[in-house]
Amino acid sequence: MASRLQQIEKDESVLLRVTHANLKSFTSDVRFSLQMSVESVKEKLWRKCGTSVNSMCLELYDDSGSKISDLTDNSIPLGFYSPLDGYRLHIIDLDPSSVTSGGWLEDTSLVEKFQISEEAYDKRDDTFRKFKEKLASQNPSAFESKISDNYMEELCANIKEESITNALLQLLTQNNDVAKNEFPVKHFLHLIDVVPTDQDLWDWEVKFPLKHSEST
Repeated sequence: MASRLQQIEKDESVLLRVTHANLKSFTSDVRFSLQMSVESVKEKLWRKCGTSVNSMCLELYDDSGSKISDLTDNSIPLGFYSPLDGYRLHIIDLDPSSVTSGGWLEDTSLVEKFQISEEAYDKRDDTFRKFKEKLASQNPSAFESKISDNYMEELCANIKEESITNALLQLLTQNNDVAKNEFPVKHFLHLIDVVPTDQDLWDWEVKFPLKHSEST
């Protein structure tokens, strides 16, 4: 055994495929130092799969699927078992109450879920729905629908044979937020692709003096 340990000191690490008896879809390629004790290997695997060190049994298989050995002595270095790259470490969880047991980690349909009817939910006072309704009653403006990003394009698409002045008036009366922001008339003209008449210019001077100045 002494010569075996001396050989281990010359080597560095090995890449092993890790599988789990309870987690059928779990596979991971993990690199281990050959000088690590079996207990240290288990501690590293515990962080990856959740099986506790005290409940973990390890089996070593070669790349053809043949079993090499059970890693039963926690104090022995991993290199004592002469694993090679591509060999497989198989984890067996002996704890029946382990987080890996039952299959629910892989199939969430096995997990019992809390369910409640709409009627029962509406009767409760500690729900997000009631919280949102309370906020809406205290500050209705915060819950008003926002202007869509393509609001102007949608509006212009609905304008048929109206005069530009009426179109602008429609714009300003339909949406106060646009009026507050003083939507530039020149941009509006660009959207509807028309040229103002002299009458339009006169009407703007009277009805929209600020916006007329922006278009000049």
